[in-house]
Amino acid sequence: MTTGVEEEFLLVDRRTGMPMARGPRVVEAAIPIPGGQAQTEFFGPQVEVCTRPSATPAVLRSELALLRRVMAEAAAGEGCLLVATGTPAVPPGRPLTVTPGERYERMAARWSSLAGGYDGMVCGCHIHVGVTGHAQALALANHMRPWLPTLQAIAANSPFSLGRDTGWASRRSVEWARWPGVGPAPLLDEAGYERLAGHLVRTAPCWTAG
Repeated sequence: MTTGVEEEFLLVDRRTGMPMARGPRVVEAAIPIPGGQAQTEFFGPQVEVCTRPSATPAVLRSELALLRRVMAEAAAGEGCLLVATGTPAVPPGRPLTVTPGERYERMAARWSSLAGGYDGMVCGCHIHVGVTGHAQALALANHMRPWLPTLQAIAANSPFSLGRDTGWASRRSVEWARWPGVGPAPLLDEAGYERLAGHLVRTAPCWTAG
């Protein structure tokens, strides 16, 4: 099996820590990164890097280091600091803006209460595992379910949000849970997966924020 990683970052002012909506400019400036491996995200102060599928941890680590370095340099060139955090520790100076694009604009219109305010911006790190088909994917997902609380506790990095200590080790999980469809997948076999996937496609064309 192969492994790939997506890492999302905030762009903040180097002096104030305030989020800065320069995602498209930073991605454009990250010239050494091949197309598609540096991307914008839902809100303007966010960027994302994506590794290629890798068969070994050493290759994956090397590519992550390169992507982080190039993106950090591109951010610095735009007057920003690249920050790996689940939530912004300092409030933005103005309401958040959604990155232009058909999918993001459709999501913002459908769930307007989650876009356009000062909160709700979260970043994550996603680990992708290459599998041979639905059966193997479901077996892995079902096997991981008991370990999800432990993994969330280990990965928690966002006690601060909008200038305050929230009391949560992972405020990101609270903010993220506001979106529909968020949470562990139900325990499924292949037939159950096909039924659920078909239902979601028919009833809601854009369930997640990516």
